[in-house]
Amino acid sequence: MGHRITSVLSALNIARSTYYQWKNWHPSQQETRRNALKTAIKAVYNTQHQSRDLWLPTHRRIFTVHFEH
Repeated sequence: MGHRITSVLSALNIARSTYYQWKNWHPSQQETRRNALKTAIKAVYNTQHQSRDLWLPTHRRIFTVHFEH
């Protein structure tokens, strides 16, 4: 296997060290926390049942906010 990957990397002009850094990569603690927060926010957003419109003083609707009952 090692010889085949070396040939492919050489053909693509990619250093072996770059490949092994990519292969052994894992998310940092901060990235893991951020992904968990994104998932939680999406879950709350997706479970909302009612929406309210927010208006500017000129009575133009600017966006909708969802509330849960």
